[in-house]
Amino acid sequence: MAEVDKVPKAPPRKDGRRPFMIYLDPGLIKDIKRAALEADRTACEIVEEQMRLALNAPPHERGKRT
Repeated sequence: MAEVDKVPKAPPRKDGRRPFMIYLDPGLIKDIKRAALEADRTACEIVEEQMRLALNAPPHERGKRT
C-alpha cells in the first residue's frame, strides 16, 4: 500500500468540512488568527470566506500569479 494510506484520517465533521493542508507565511497566519479573534470567528471561517470571495471574483480582479 502507498505510504499515504497509512496516515490516520481525521474523524468526519458534522458540517462536512474536510482537512486541506497548505503552507502559509507565518505573518499571514498571525494576521488570520488576529482577524478571527477580533471578529469572534474561527480562523477557518475567515479563510473560507476570503477564499470564496477570491474565487468568485471576476478573473481580471483576481490578480496575476508572479
